[in-house]
Amino acid sequence: SYFWAVPDTTSTQAIIRITDTNGMTGQSGVFTIKSNAAIVVVNPALGAVIAEGLQNYQITWTGIGLAAQKTFELSLDGGLTWNTIGSITANVFTYNWNVPNTASTQAIIRITDGNGITGESGIFTIKANAGTIVIVDPMVGENVDGGTVNYQINFTATNITAQKTLEYSLDG
Repeated sequence: SYFWAVPDTTSTQAIIRITDTNGMTGQSGVFTIKSNAAIVVVNPALGAVIAEGLQNYQITWTGIGLAAQKTFELSLDGGLTWNTIGSITANVFTYNWNVPNTASTQAIIRITDGNGITGESGIFTIKANAGTIVIVDPMVGENVDGGTVNYQINFTATNITAQKTLEYSLDG
C-alpha cells in the first residue's frame, strides 16, 4: 500500500497507474475526486446592518482550495437577482467594497472563485444613511510628516452620532 496526498482538484476521470522498474504496470478503473474547496463569507455577517454609501467596507471570507480569481456579486432581493460588484486575482481574504446608495433588508454577498466554488453571506441590511462625514484634512495627495504630534484631523459632518471612532491604514 501507499499513502497518497489526494489533490484538492475535482475530477470524474481520475485513474491511478503503478509501474515497477521492469515496466510492469497496473491501472485502476476510473474514479471521482471531489473537492473540499469552500468559501465561507465572514463579513458582512448574517443580520449585519451597513450604512448605504459606505466607502471601502471590507468583505472578508475564509476558504480552502480556492483559485486566485474571485468575483463578487450583490443581491438586494434575497438572492433572486445578482449584480457583479467587482473581482480580484489575488490570494487574499478581503475585498474593499463601496456599498451602494440603495437600502435593502434582503442583501446578500456571493463570492465565486475561478473554479466555480461559491459562498454566500447571510442576509444583511443596507440601511438608508441620512448622515455624512467628509474628511477635509488631510487632503488627497497631501504629505504629512511622520512623527508629528497632535496632527489635527478636520472633517465636516451632518446627522451623525456624538461618539466617533477614528482609524488609519498604512496600506490603502
